[in-house]
Amino acid sequence: MNDLLLKYMRKIARPFLAPEGAKASQEDIVIKSKLALGLTVLTVVEGFTLPALKDDLVHLCSLLCLDKVSQEAILEEINPIKKAFAAVTGTLAR
Repeated sequence: MNDLLLKYMRKIARPFLAPEGAKASQEDIVIKSKLALGLTVLTVVEGFTLPALKDDLVHLCSLLCLDKVSQEAILEEINPIKKAFAAVTGTLAR
């Protein structure tokens, strides 16, 4: 089961990890935000204590790195993520 979960997470991360110019279609992107995907993967890996290969860690760092955009754009991306994680954390805490 853990192997299937790891394979799926690698698959959904692939569009964000593709080299420049090799953009994936919108249909290939499950989570629209690279940062949200990185945080989700980190949470799942930590929650299920999944093994992390060196390449997986490099890809996770790439997902978590912020793009060079304005501070306002970063806040616009982070605020919905914070709300989503707060909702999940609140549900799990009950």
